[in-house]
Amino acid sequence: MRLPLFVLIVVSAMIATVTADMSTTGTKGATVTEAQFLKVMQTSCVRCHKVSSSVDTMVSQRWIVPGKPEISPVYTCLGKAKKKNLQNGRYHDVSPAAKAIIRDFVAQYKDANAAGQ
Repeated sequence: MRLPLFVLIVVSAMIATVTADMSTTGTKGATVTEAQFLKVMQTSCVRCHKVSSSVDTMVSQRWIVPGKPEISPVYTCLGKAKKKNLQNGRYHDVSPAAKAIIRDFVAQYKDANAAGQ
């Protein structure tokens, strides 16, 4: 079965778009910049919390354990807590892409102070 050329072009463009999105949305193994991480923090956390704009402060306050998202509160709190006064019963809810950005950033982050010791 032969597909018309325009169908192949559209499908190729869609694949390229998805691939580009995956490289910038924190897919596992992707490099996430500090700016991407802080953008997620600003859009997802500032509404309710006074979030620091400094990753070093988040590390010093133990919100981030460098290299260990599985024990970093900034990651482990996502989507797990419940509050009765919210309609959907959950808070700390972020999109899967935002959660991946947080996970990947914390996993790849190296504490400058620890590196110097």
